[in-house]
Amino acid sequence: MEHYFQAISETDRDSWIQALYDAGQDIRYRRSTGDSAAAKAHLTRRLNGLPDIGETGRSRRVSSVSLNNLKLVQNASPSNLRCCDCNSEDSVEWISMNLLLVFCVKCSSCHRSLGTTVSKVKSLKLDSFSAESRKLLTFINNDFANSVYEDLMLPELKINPDSNDEDRLRFITGKYALKKYVNFEKFRSTQSLLIHGIKRHNIQEMLTAFAMNVDTNMQVSRTTLNSSPLEISLLEYALSKPSKASEEIDQLVYDSAELLLLNGVSCGTKVENNVGLDAKAVSFWQAKIDRFQGKGLQNSIPTPGLTHSYTTGTIPIRASGRNSGSFVKTSGSRLSNSGNLRLSRDHKFNSILKKIKNQ
Repeated sequence: MEHYFQAISETDRDSWIQALYDAGQDIRYRRSTGDSAAAKAHLTRRLNGLPDIGETGRSRRVSSVSLNNLKLVQNASPSNLRCCDCNSEDSVEWISMNLLLVFCVKCSSCHRSLGTTVSKVKSLKLDSFSAESRKLLTFINNDFANSVYEDLMLPELKINPDSNDEDRLRFITGKYALKKYVNFEKFRSTQSLLIHGIKRHNIQEMLTAFAMNVDTNMQVSRTTLNSSPLEISLLEYALSKPSKASEEIDQLVYDSAELLLLNGVSCGTKVENNVGLDAKAVSFWQAKIDRFQGKGLQNSIPTPGLTHSYTTGTIPIRASGRNSGSFVKTSGSRLSNSGNLRLSRDHKFNSILKKIKNQ
């Protein structure tokens, strides 16, 4: 049996590899003690982000940050307690970072199959989030998402928690990739809707515009102090409209700009500061450009708009000194920049893979 894990960045890839390595180490130890049943139960609970009771009876703690991310989404809307696609209440802890909706583990595999240009899947328990991403988590609302992506759908077409994989994939592909149920006649100007959403920090308006295939390469017209017309990019406009991280944290974040990048808006090749952006906004923008150009890949935030393709290979996962029959498909990312491909092979990734092979 082969298991494939999708990553949208080197950081995401390394997190998955490290988690698999750690799980393999746990299984190896437990099998060496003759407790294979406990090993299987432990792996299941670990991958689902649940606490595990070890031999000493002490509970392994799930990261408090991970639990906070999950609670943040659950508290954002009662509808987030159920899967956006099949209404399951089981393991509803996977999100689409660009669509801003939450779904169950079964539907998460279908979202991954759509590709990261359609749905960027992250785990609320296994993945880390930047300040901007954490702010975006507070806007996840399954009821709103379905009001857009299921607007024209007949109720009987909705899948349920017991739907088979084929029906599940067909429904999710039609819903998000083909946008079969989106009402494209609802708004006359999606460009005006997007600009207004950025201006008023109305994330739902922005999401609606994206669902309706708004042109993300458009320019925004501004008037300078001497009344001269000025054309600026959507990203620069969004960076001039920061928001507070939260009611408790008096820190500015660029969540609207982050959402634009997640939905395919280009960061460009250089900072174009035409509107007097503050130093932090300029730094945020420059970090995205550096990411696009392949600089600082290990420590930077994943940048949507960066064209990714992956060279892949299957690597056997060994749990107890012998091949378990399971494989993980891993990748080294090729970064496209003006037609030039650059293969990133950082030391951390290779060292983790070496440990897995020798396990």
